[in-house]
Amino acid sequence: VPRSQVDEARSAESQARMSLEAKQSELDAAVRSNALSVDTAARQVNVAKDALRAAEDAISRLVVRSPIRGKVLELGVVPGATASQGGNVAQVADTGSLVVKAKVPSTDVRLVTVGQPVSINLGGKRATGTVRNVAPKAEA
Repeated sequence: VPRSQVDEARSAESQARMSLEAKQSELDAAVRSNALSVDTAARQVNVAKDALRAAEDAISRLVVRSPIRGKVLELGVVPGATASQGGNVAQVADTGSLVVKAKVPSTDVRLVTVGQPVSINLGGKRATGTVRNVAPKAEA
C-alpha cells in the first residue's frame, strides 16, 4: 500500500473525527437548549396554574350564597355594585319551614294540642304541618 494512500486515509479519518466532534457539540448544545426550554415551559405552566387557582379563589369569594334554601324577596344591592361587609345583600324567605300563628276561638282551644297535624288553605294553596306551641292564655 503506497504511503500516500495511508496518509490520505489518516487525513480523512482525522477530518471525520473532527466533524463528528463538531456535530456532537452541536447536539449537546441543542439538548441543553431544549432542556432549558422544557424547564422554562414547566415554570410557565406552574405560574399559570397558580394564577388560575388565585382567580378561582377570588371568584368563589365574589359569589353570595344564602345559608338557607328559599326565595329571594328583595335585593339590597344591584349586580356589579360594591357590597359592604356585614351589610344585607338580599332578603331570603325560608320556604322550607313556615310558621303560622292562628287565632282559635276559646271554645275550641281545648281541642288543639302540641304535635297535632294541621292543614291550612291560603289563596287556594294547601299546606300541612304540626302544632308546635299552644299559648297558655289568650293574647290580646
